[in-house]
Amino acid sequence: MLLDVGANVDCTANNLEQFAVMGDIYCRSIFGMKHPRVGLLSIGEEEGKGNELTRTAFQLLKRLPINFIATSKAATYTTDMSTSSWPTDL
Repeated sequence: MLLDVGANVDCTANNLEQFAVMGDIYCRSIFGMKHPRVGLLSIGEEEGKGNELTRTAFQLLKRLPINFIATSKAATYTTDMSTSSWPTDL
């Protein structure tokens, strides 16, 4: 499940955090996933990659009680879509 793919042009890090929580709840409720993985699309997989929005959202997502698997590139998302929820600012 891919969330916010540019639908909101001025997202905040808190918005991305909220999208992550909504995606987690949706995957649990609708798809019956016990531990959906939540990732953040960025320009790379390293924690410090991306713009300030992405780096701030990363710090917020790390603190949530969800299965946050870190940042990922779009290529990774397209090859591993089956058990994930991805809030993004792309």
